[in-house]
Amino acid sequence: LQKMDKSAALAQATLADAHKFISLKLVEVGRLAEGAANAAKRELEKGKQQVEAGLGRVRAFQEDTVKRKRQNLVVLVKEKIEEAEAAVLRMKEAGSDLPILDAGSLDEALERALATELEAQNAVTAARRELQQRQQELRPHEGTSPDALKNNSELLRTKVRVQYMEAELNKFRKAAKGFEERIKVGKSLTITSALLQEAEGEVERLSEAAVSWPEGERPPDDAQSTIVSVQQKLTMTTTQVEMKLQTAQGLELKELRGLFGRLQKAQSKLDAVKESARTRSKAVSGQFVRAASEAIRKAESKVATVSAEAAKRELTAERLEELTKEARSGLALVVAASQILAKEQGPSLALESKVEFARLQLRCKALERRGKAAADKVSTRFEAVASEAEHAALDALRLSARQEGDRFDVDSLFNQLSGGAAEVSEEQ
Repeated sequence: LQKMDKSAALAQATLADAHKFISLKLVEVGRLAEGAANAAKRELEKGKQQVEAGLGRVRAFQEDTVKRKRQNLVVLVKEKIEEAEAAVLRMKEAGSDLPILDAGSLDEALERALATELEAQNAVTAARRELQQRQQELRPHEGTSPDALKNNSELLRTKVRVQYMEAELNKFRKAAKGFEERIKVGKSLTITSALLQEAEGEVERLSEAAVSWPEGERPPDDAQSTIVSVQQKLTMTTTQVEMKLQTAQGLELKELRGLFGRLQKAQSKLDAVKESARTRSKAVSGQFVRAASEAIRKAESKVATVSAEAAKRELTAERLEELTKEARSGLALVVAASQILAKEQGPSLALESKVEFARLQLRCKALERRGKAAADKVSTRFEAVASEAEHAALDALRLSARQEGDRFDVDSLFNQLSGGAAEVSEEQ
């Protein structure tokens, strides 16, 4: 194309010189004689026509050169545009997986996508620069020919393609900025998210385990301790989220609100587990309280009976012996009731039963004092009667064994009582 321009310019200059030369000679012909002047003039006019025809051919050659130049410029711009479009396509492919990646792989993938974005940006910039430069080169040769209009239409479409690629770049930059903020927020919320995830896992395991808890029994001890531990984690995480919410903005605020929603959901599940555990503990504690209350009632009844009988003035030795056994039985009932209370006492007792449990403990202690007092009283009276009977029996035996001269024949008395046997029975 450059050689064509130079050739056309050289031919045009040569023809212009020839035209000028012929024009000068036509002026000089006027000085000749009429016959010679007419012949010379005809020859010069003929040469002038040849020069003008040559100039026409040069102009046609120049128009063809301009047409070829336009076509070449459009092709060059298209090549740059296609390179830029390929780079933009690679950028879009690199960023297509970013929304579905987790926090662990997002950082590295975003770095690769930003590298392709930089490559695409350079390619689009080069394409726009090429387009602007070629438009400047084409502008001096603008015309209304079909080819010129076609080339202008091609350049207009190319400009639209460049604008589309720039819009895609802006769209990607906006998305990349969001992902960068997401990574930054994820790093700042790593500890909080990990704590919440751990608590959510424990809540799920508790919910599944609660379904298989035996009916009519308290939840296992490890379940109670796990409930307390999970509640502490949820409380700690909630405190951290609430503190960050006071100053959070943008994506961080959105992420924190998401965490807060997950916290509320986990707390709701944990509350359901706690309510189930509370209901079971309440039912079991109620059963223990009723059992302890019944045991204390029986012991109170037995102690009251013994106390009433022990208050009578006249009681036989046989009755006192029976009362002694009954007093021991009453004390055994008191001990059994105390053991029931001691077994149930502790943090596993339901809150609703603790007041009644405390009352039962007071009743049991008072009953224990009354039972011991009644048993001591019966035992004292029985021991006194037994001692008196023992002395009376000994006196009677001594009197029976006494012989003349204040001697005692114990062997004869024993043989007489036992009938010659080795032992003396109670009836004998």
